[in-house]
Amino acid sequence: MARDIEDTLLFALIEAGGAARLRLAEPLTRRGLLAGDDAIILALSRQTPREIAGLGDEIGMPTDRLDLTLARLGAEGLIEHTEIGEEYARAVALTPEGLRVAALLADHWMALEDALEAAIEKKKKRKKLKHRIKTLREALLADLDD
Repeated sequence: MARDIEDTLLFALIEAGGAARLRLAEPLTRRGLLAGDDAIILALSRQTPREIAGLGDEIGMPTDRLDLTLARLGAEGLIEHTEIGEEYARAVALTPEGLRVAALLADHWMALEDALEAAIEKKKKRKKLKHRIKTLREALLADLDD
């Protein structure tokens, strides 16, 4: 008898990932932002200003999509274009409003993290689960390389 897809580990991982992404998107949708905008905003919160060339590589976004997204975030007043370094490389930086949004996103992320930790009471179990999830990720990616 064939297994039900809904009863597989992969299905459970996809459901959990979808739920996590849905919850992470809440502050984005309230602000009219799109999925992926958070990756840019949070990356810029770690280092601003930042060269555009390296930003796309870090977050895994193609240059053409990154340029469109940066233009939209600029129109929203969250980033500003600038130049850095002796060669005046194209760069972007968070505006004060962008910094505020980055703080909101980080706070929301940590609130979700706290909820997950509360659901798995023992620190040792959380650590094992995190390790097992990394192992599953590696197994899935290794399969793609064959």
